[in-house]
Amino acid sequence: MWQTLLTPVDLYCERSGPGLWAEPANASTKLAFIAAGLLAATASWEGEGSRQ
Repeated sequence: MWQTLLTPVDLYCERSGPGLWAEPANASTKLAFIAAGLLAATASWEGEGSRQ
């Protein structure tokens, strides 16, 4: 029953394996947050150029 830090955690229903897409809802929401951050940063940089 003892697990090490390198043992994949798969004790809950969403996780289907040790890979990147083993938690599809978690992975897709993380990617969506990254995309939203990049879009916000791009809009911010473009907005600063128009103020000058």
